[in-house]
Amino acid sequence: MEIKKKEFLNLKQGNMTFMEFMERFNYLGRYVAADMNTEAKKVELCRDRLAPELNHAITAHEITSMKSLVEKALRVESSEKEVVEDRKRKWAAKKFASGSSSTRPRLAPSPVVRPMAPQPPRQMYVPPRPQTQIVRQVPRTVQAAGDASRNDNVACYNCGKKGHYSPNCPYPKTGKSGPHTQGAPQRRNVADEFAEHLPTWKVLG
Repeated sequence: MEIKKKEFLNLKQGNMTFMEFMERFNYLGRYVAADMNTEAKKVELCRDRLAPELNHAITAHEITSMKSLVEKALRVESSEKEVVEDRKRKWAAKKFASGSSSTRPRLAPSPVVRPMAPQPPRQMYVPPRPQTQIVRQVPRTVQAAGDASRNDNVACYNCGKKGHYSPNCPYPKTGKSGPHTQGAPQRRNVADEFAEHLPTWKVLG
């Protein structure tokens, strides 16, 4: 019995709910019935063993019986539970919001655009020009020399001198046939005269 009395004197609510504490209080109170012979003593012993938060909450109310103490204590405990549950819901919602924001895909940083080094100018392709066939022309001086050498071998039928034809003779017409003709004069036209004295040309390859 002394052990139960000592256990009652050391009884505290601690982490127990109010109803759990009351069950323990009523069980051990039987061993100290002499100390709780009045309602006021019983209320006083019960309040002294309540949790500090609960005891402070019911202090504002006038409590004269165990019945009113139990009602006030249960009401305060229910309000505290609601406050705790509300805090838990808010904390869970905040944690979920922070977790969802952290799982959002992060945008990759934009690549750094580095200035490109100047490139050398490209050389344009110029197609080769077709080689033109070079036509060799005989210089006029050579042609003139040829004409002069050819005229030097020509004899005029009018004056008998070399270097020109009878149509181009600067002397007056004499009616002679030329130094190379003898006997009766023969009439020849200018074309025959010109053809007879043409030099013989070889075809150059």
